Amino acid sequence: TWGGAALRPESWDNALAWATQPLHATSSLLEPVDDDGYLAFDYLVDEAARNPATPPIPDAVWRELVQHADWAEVMEVAWQVSVAGRLEHVEPAFARAFAAKEYVIAAELANVLGEGGRESRAIELLETTIAAAEADPAVPAPDLLVILHLLAWQVGEKIGGYGDPQRALVIARRVV
Repeated sequence: TWGGAALRPESWDNALAWATQPLHATSSLLEPVDDDGYLAFDYLVDEAARNPATPPIPDAVWRELVQHADWAEVMEVAWQVSVAGRLEHVEPAFARAFAAKEYVIAAELANVLGEGGRESRAIELLETTIAAAEADPAVPAPDLLVILHLLAWQVGEKIGGYGDPQRALVIARRVV
């Protein structure tokens, strides 16, 4: 019991039907997204996201998210960290993926650093990832190509006049 009332667990289908029913003809608690998921309706979260006076997400929360997000979610967490201007939390996610031999995810996390303005560090991490992936016979060739492509992008001329297009061309030819 909770608060003196007995819990009444319903079936998943009944709970889902209740949560997706519009309340007061405005919105339901869960909004269908695509064919395989739902988005929770929460006006407080929406308002906090729009209000510049909302305090930033604490470092401890970012650290926990990076440490415990499953591989399917870690990229979304990394992009949100980047948008929040907290790139210092991306590299621990990279280290976690690299240690787990999730080389494509590690490379994509390094790419987040590069897109956030830390191209030099991204290139270092991508080169480290490539070396490890090439030394691991279990890494499929298509995965290595994805990582090489990310390195070519980070090395190349991403923004007019910036980068090393000649070096990127060598890497791109290797991908081809």
